[in-house]
Amino acid sequence: MNTAYFVKVSKSMSWNELKEKINKQKNNRTKPLPFIISKIINVSSMEFDNLSPSLQKTSILYTSYTALSVATLQGIWNCILIKCIDDSRNILIYTAGNIYPLYASIINL
Repeated sequence: MNTAYFVKVSKSMSWNELKEKINKQKNNRTKPLPFIISKIINVSSMEFDNLSPSLQKTSILYTSYTALSVATLQGIWNCILIKCIDDSRNILIYTAGNIYPLYASIINL
């Protein structure tokens, strides 16, 4: 089972702030949550950079897949992985069916 540290997305959350909060969870030995990747979206570095300044802004990159991003009956989150094809950056988002991310994580692939 895949697990990750998820952070509640705020209106002003940036990529660097997300990384900091995930590292803080790791340092505090917070238990990571189980997830399933329901959709992988490959994007260019330019498209990925457009997501980074404010993660809570809705993006047309994933809005057609947000209905897939709901929890299973067992409470496991179905997430959307946005993967940069030009470098190693990626972001895992959980929307609970909303058009914007409620929670986000960074995973190593």
